[in-house]
Amino acid sequence: MEHEVDECFEFAKERLEATKWDESVLLSPIPQETFADGLVNGQWRSNSENKEYELRLQDIAIKKLFLEGSKLSEDERVIRFAVIMDLCHHLGMRGGEDSTRKLWTSTYFELFKQALSLFCLPQGHLKFWPYVETRIHWFQSGYSPEVKYGQTNLSAIKAPFSKITFHINKLLLTMREQSKLSTPLHYKLGTKIHWFLSQCLSPMEQANTNRRGNFAKSLPEQLWDTKVTEAEDAPAFFSDLRKVEQQFVSDPLGWAFTDPSRRLSLERYLLPVIDEILLHESYFYAQIKRKNLRMDRLKHKLHSRVPVSSGSTAINKNTTEFKKISSSSDLESTQDIPFTVRPLMLDQPSWDPELVLSRLQDPINDFFRKQVVIQLVIASNLVERVLKDDSIKAFYLSQHYQNVDLSNIDRHSEKSLKDIGYFIKDRVRRFYEQRDVSFQHLLENMLLNEDSLLELKAKRGFKIFSTFTFPEKSLSDLPSPNYTFKGFGWSKFGNKKLDAAWKTETGLQNIKMNAENAQSLFEELQAKHKEEDAGVLGTAHHDTVKQWRQMRVLRPHYIFQLGKVDERTGMEGLFNENAVIESQNDKKELRMKREEEDRKAHDKKLEEARSYFEMKTKRPIDMVNDESLPPSKRQTPDSNSNSVVADGTTSEKAASSEDHTDTAHQLPERTLESTDANVVKPSSENEGELKSKDGSDQQTLERVTESHGNATTNLQASPERDDQIQDKTEVMASESSPSTENEGLHEAASKS
Repeated sequence: MEHEVDECFEFAKERLEATKWDESVLLSPIPQETFADGLVNGQWRSNSENKEYELRLQDIAIKKLFLEGSKLSEDERVIRFAVIMDLCHHLGMRGGEDSTRKLWTSTYFELFKQALSLFCLPQGHLKFWPYVETRIHWFQSGYSPEVKYGQTNLSAIKAPFSKITFHINKLLLTMREQSKLSTPLHYKLGTKIHWFLSQCLSPMEQANTNRRGNFAKSLPEQLWDTKVTEAEDAPAFFSDLRKVEQQFVSDPLGWAFTDPSRRLSLERYLLPVIDEILLHESYFYAQIKRKNLRMDRLKHKLHSRVPVSSGSTAINKNTTEFKKISSSSDLESTQDIPFTVRPLMLDQPSWDPELVLSRLQDPINDFFRKQVVIQLVIASNLVERVLKDDSIKAFYLSQHYQNVDLSNIDRHSEKSLKDIGYFIKDRVRRFYEQRDVSFQHLLENMLLNEDSLLELKAKRGFKIFSTFTFPEKSLSDLPSPNYTFKGFGWSKFGNKKLDAAWKTETGLQNIKMNAENAQSLFEELQAKHKEEDAGVLGTAHHDTVKQWRQMRVLRPHYIFQLGKVDERTGMEGLFNENAVIESQNDKKELRMKREEEDRKAHDKKLEEARSYFEMKTKRPIDMVNDESLPPSKRQTPDSNSNSVVADGTTSEKAASSEDHTDTAHQLPERTLESTDANVVKPSSENEGELKSKDGSDQQTLERVTESHGNATTNLQASPERDDQIQDKTEVMASESSPSTENEGLHEAASKS
């Protein structure tokens, strides 16, 4: 038998491993056609005669294959279990016999129980749970082939679901006992398990945890309480709160219709509880007010630093930017906080006095206090409406309190009961109107909904829901919309082409996109190049647009090879190295030719500049000796011709100076003063300028000063010969003798 089991095991393993499975098998059931041929409808052994024996062998092989998957990693294990369980389901649905279907259904539920025990808690269960949610209708059907929508065939105490409920109870008990080590993932898994049980079990099942909160009632009292405190040792407020919850909140009409002597006192219990709750609520809102006041002061100090001259627009801009920054920082800070799942209301322990009091007296969290306030307000509203409205009172007495003796409700007690709205409802309303308007609106809306519900119950008897029927089909199968144009809704435009536009096929599926592949295009160009003569260098293509399109297609994969393509080689540069080298050589020669032309033009300009400066240095400079200047201010020529002229003028000056000296003694003083006023004396700046100009070899213009009385003439040097310059110098010297005589007279007068 072991050999036969191994044969079936290898047969199934070989065909399952032939298909590549991924995480998509968890999101939707695997179709039967996906499995390999012969795995679902065929025989796993060649010589199989007994059908029941063959089914047993397949069952053992499936379980062995399932246990082998437990050695894999967590992710692979989840996928392997999902595939094998789907195969098991299809094996049960292949035949029409009840025995075969019952066998594979039992195997399916047994594999699910083993999967829950082999996963890591809670990460493995949460990874596998999408499979459970997508196959919930398989679980609900049980041994039956089909089940109606919204119904189930399972029972918590009957096969095949009894073993699963037993295992789930052990799993939940383990999570409760180790609740101090629980993480948000444990609470998430517990919620999913509760949902699974509520879907698989009918509301009439006692094991349905969603029926009456039996799960919370079965919790141990010392689960969170390490000190194991007794109820007698609890504070008075905790005892009063427990009595109010048990006798008033859970059954407000039973409290109203009971004997006044045994009824929970309104003044002793209800009012002290509401006083304590509102006291801590006032502390809570006072703390919020102090924080807001502190923030307002900080904002005021911050805004006071903004200069007044900046204008209102700048202030608004700064405040808006500050709000954006603060809002973004708050969003980032909230995103960094890990998400924690709040425990369910029935999972919160109400038997621990210290924990209950700490939650109700928490100065930061007001969730539990407002929960108690809402319960008290709704319960008091129900009592008030029942006692004031006879129709509602008759409805509840006929439905739930048929054995109540109305004689217990006398006039005095009825008046005190009707005043409960003033003690609780009105007081809560006045309290929150001054502190929390939004919560007050919430309470008002809740009371309006409660009143409308009471009206429907008592006066209309829910007749509006009499025609309501539960859907028998799943709501997920929605019809696909039709997006095609309708002929009757088209308006005529007077153009045949426009009128026929509604016949155009639309939709992304009708768009033909022939996207070229870079690899195929490259191979096509390479084959085309091989067909041509490799020895002859082909010219570039003239179809430039086509080449650019080909380059855009090749760019993602061959971007580093497109450097060989240019305007000379074209696309042939990708395959012809000779064409690339020749193109590079041509570009290099053209570049060198242009560089040579630029160099020759530069050398020509340099030669012209050198010749110009050489001509300037070789050309003689015309120097004119001004006889009107004193000897210390006269220019001294450097050339030989200029020295000759200077000697002639010096001798003449010496001869004439004696005559001027004698004449100067005979002139009156008035004549000397007037003559001295008309003399032009060069300044020190002009003297320095003349000296600098005489020493420069590249100066082209010479300033020759000729004084005729009060006038000064600037003469330009001309490139004449030396003999002409000498003749002109002698003439100028003879003409300037009167000025020289006058200068001599001035000097003599100054000496005297």
